[in-house]
Amino acid sequence: MPDSPAVLAPPRVVLEVEGGVAHVVLAHPERRNGIDLRAASELRDALIGCATPGVRAVLIRAEGEHFSVGGDLGALGADPERLGETVAELLPVVQDAVARVAELEVPVVCAARGAAAGAALGLLWGADEVVVGDDLRLATGFAAAGLSGDGGSSWHLPLLCGLRRSQRLLMGNERIGAAEALEWGLVTAVVPAADVEAEGRARAAALAAGPTVALGRMRALLRAGSPTLREHLAAESEGILACAATSDLPAALAAFAARRTPVFEGR
Repeated sequence: MPDSPAVLAPPRVVLEVEGGVAHVVLAHPERRNGIDLRAASELRDALIGCATPGVRAVLIRAEGEHFSVGGDLGALGADPERLGETVAELLPVVQDAVARVAELEVPVVCAARGAAAGAALGLLWGADEVVVGDDLRLATGFAAAGLSGDGGSSWHLPLLCGLRRSQRLLMGNERIGAAEALEWGLVTAVVPAADVEAEGRARAAALAAGPTVALGRMRALLRAGSPTLREHLAAESEGILACAATSDLPAALAAFAARRTPVFEGR
């Protein structure tokens, strides 16, 4: 008898492109979208796939009731004798993935509901707009696991919500809901949980219809952290000149003169 064909496991992260928007979808809801080495590798590959011509915005979202609980602790502790090696294998892939979110040259929206924790928070921090459900439960979780943290939380949080609140979230492992996350400046908007995906799609589509070269330059400038004003002004000048070389500027000027809404092509 011929050998039975191998059964491929379904992907844990899916990349779909619709109307210029790349959807990066965490697709392992049975594990609450926990991140193991395979999921981290698929996430990194999906984000690499976002940096292609035709993609004008990115939407990061998840299947199921939870965005992600962060690292899959069950997978992490499956072989206690290899725990250090497992962490050493997983960590650079996770860190590379979250760095790529911040480095994308197009605007990024993150839509999250339910639990959002651990390394997966780096996906929220790297986005330009974060829309969450009113059922959001946000926690870093690192202190509870005896870990110092990854995913960029210790870099992003002081910038987003200040040192003292960052200490509460990281060192105190404080858990907060959607209203506090909005008040602290960690998210952009709160909507009913059932509307999270639709709201995320709408925001990503609106950004994709904008001057995406300019928006990409803006997101880079906002994250540059240049040490001096003159260095930052030089970076701004470089960005403006790059934008002026696209078709978006003359389109905007012509639309302004004709008193109509411009149509941007992002090139």
